[in-house]
Amino acid sequence: MIQNDISNKIKNIMAISLIGILLFCISFSYQIQVNASSLLKVYFIDVGQGSAILVQSNDKNTLIDTGDEKYYNKLDAFLSNNQINSIDQIVLTHNDPDHVGNVDRLIKTRKVGTVIQSKYGYKKNASTKDVKELNAAVSKYHTKTVKVKKGNKIDFGCGMKGEVLSPWKNYKKVNQTSLVIKLIYKKYSYLFTGDIYSSNEKELIKKYNVKSTVLQIPHHGSYTSSSEAFLKKVNAKYAVISCGKNNPYNHPRPEAMKRIKKYISNKNLYRTDQDGTILFINDGKKLIVKKE
Repeated sequence: MIQNDISNKIKNIMAISLIGILLFCISFSYQIQVNASSLLKVYFIDVGQGSAILVQSNDKNTLIDTGDEKYYNKLDAFLSNNQINSIDQIVLTHNDPDHVGNVDRLIKTRKVGTVIQSKYGYKKNASTKDVKELNAAVSKYHTKTVKVKKGNKIDFGCGMKGEVLSPWKNYKKVNQTSLVIKLIYKKYSYLFTGDIYSSNEKELIKKYNVKSTVLQIPHHGSYTSSSEAFLKKVNAKYAVISCGKNNPYNHPRPEAMKRIKKYISNKNLYRTDQDGTILFINDGKKLIVKKE
């Protein structure tokens, strides 16, 4: 009888232990899933003189701009190395060749869900080779297109919505029609700026809270952008300049760099021509920066 009691107690202890282990495994597995689903990666891709940014959540790949077609091999290598064969959406800030140059080839070679364009800029540069190729590819492959403007939201996946801050009218110059998008994920925020001018910056700081953790320096560091008033209001901890080595525009311009360095420390200022692709990893609690 005593032996049976001992045997039953051992069985009960083992059953409780197994249940505890099972519950721990379920909890651990769930925590891994939560962490994976809540991870946001933002790559400022080295595509030479141009701009391409990959925003990657657990359930969506969003490419903001595609770089110039002469540097397609750089973009293709990055996407292939990261096993990205499907792009849920391509956001085109404006119709300059160093931003839209590779859309047609991406549509032809990879699965592209939607092309998102500026409502006030998608007709700009319509007669140029790159825009003609873009429109031809969209038409041939029946790619869905969406036009957005100030106040619209872009879904970046996992419940993350980016707000379009600009444009809100049909400006004369194509750069002025650049989409400006602010993406917030918990403690951290990102401001994507295309090729806006200081005149756009002036309008933005009047209408919005542009304060952001990470700033894409507008227009590759051109002297026409990055006004002191704008940099002060954004108050970014980190900034990235997308530009190519020995580019003919001398981007980033010395005048712009002088202003930028007043507000961004050297250790937190990155350039794709010098640092390569820059990756920001955000789990909502901390932000990690890596050079790829």
